[in-house]
Amino acid sequence: MTINYHPDKANVVADALSRKNSCNLAYLITSQRKTLEDLDRTGIKIRVHQIRVKLANMVIQHSLLDEIKANQQNDAQLLKIKRDMEEGTRREFNIHKDGSLRFGTRVCVPNIPEIKKKILKEAHHSLYTMHPGSTKMYKDLKQIYWWNNMKKEIAIYVTECFTCQQVKAEHQRPAGLVHNLDIPM
Repeated sequence: MTINYHPDKANVVADALSRKNSCNLAYLITSQRKTLEDLDRTGIKIRVHQIRVKLANMVIQHSLLDEIKANQQNDAQLLKIKRDMEEGTRREFNIHKDGSLRFGTRVCVPNIPEIKKKILKEAHHSLYTMHPGSTKMYKDLKQIYWWNNMKKEIAIYVTECFTCQQVKAEHQRPAGLVHNLDIPM
C-alpha cells in the first residue's frame, strides 16, 4: 500500500485529509433541526459558548449522576453507611474520586422514588433496550447502580409496564405434529 500526496489543485478528488478544517462543530449541530430534535428527545442540551472558535469540543455529561451525588448527602441510609465506613465495618463501600458513595464500583442510589424511576425508565423504555425482562434489566443495572431491594423494584416496574403486558412471548414448546383421533365404532 502506498500513500500519494497531491497538493491543493493537483488533488482533483477532495478527501478528508485535504479539506480545510474551518467548519464549526457547534454551528453544524445547531443548524440541523432533526439532530436538535433527536438530542432534545434524549434529554441532551446544547450550549454554544462562542461561534467563532476554530477548535471545538463536545462533552456529553449525564446530569443524573450529579443529581444522585447531591441527594446522597440527604439520604439517612447512605449517611449511616458512610458512618459505618469511617468506623471500618463496611469495607465493601467506598468514596469515589468524584465524591459519590459507591458499593464497589456501583453508584449508591438514594431512596428517592423520582431518581429510581428515571433510572428504570431509561433502562426499560430506551430506544436501545427494547423493553427487557426483569432479569436482563437487573443484570444490566446492577453493573452500574446499587440500592436496597433493587431486584424487587425492577421486577415490579417491569410487571407494571403496559407494553410488556400486551406483548408477551410464548414460553411453551411447540405442540408438535397433529394426529387424527380414532373414530369410535
